[in-house]
Amino acid sequence: MAGFGATLRSIFIALLLFSVHGPLSVKETSAYESPADNLGQLIEKGREFSKQGRYEEALKSFEEAINLRPRSFESWMGKGSALMHMARFKEAEEAFDTSVQINPDSLEAWNNKGMMLIRLERYKSAAEAFRSALQINPESYETFINVAALYEEVDLATSWYNVSLSCAAMGKREDLFYCLRRAIASEPKYREEARKNPYFQAYSEEKKFKEIVGE
Repeated sequence: MAGFGATLRSIFIALLLFSVHGPLSVKETSAYESPADNLGQLIEKGREFSKQGRYEEALKSFEEAINLRPRSFESWMGKGSALMHMARFKEAEEAFDTSVQINPDSLEAWNNKGMMLIRLERYKSAAEAFRSALQINPESYETFINVAALYEEVDLATSWYNVSLSCAAMGKREDLFYCLRRAIASEPKYREEARKNPYFQAYSEEKKFKEIVGE
């Protein structure tokens, strides 16, 4: 009977609360969500805002997520991306710095940090960031293109030529042809260098290669 009495008391309290406050609203029930659920929602909201080009709102969502969990890698990456699109490059670099501290094995984080360093005209530090990225994945074509962007600030032709050599070494023939064509368009001297370079020997008899180097 004691158990029955406790049940009656619970029902009575529930009815009393309902009569005073009404049913719990969606906002009120959200208080019972776990922090992990809230974190995921904030990150997803930030990403959605970013897709829509609403970077101020995206930044706010990612910062709320960071307040909820200060070492959330996805939140710091999202914050850095939003700041990058807002041309707040120094703050973006700081966000990506935190990202690589949290997850030093993230290829994306090192690439993003390198791109921010280019915007800040800190080319040596950018090269070091891309070197860290290549240590994680030596065959990252994305990183090679970022390296090309780095050299574009200094020497575009050399950049494309070096990337074409990397593509040749990895057997990425279409990428090789594309990059080599860009290199020669910027600096014709690479036409002759490509003919003699042993990295291109395996492709030297292909029609597309001959067209690019002018044979």
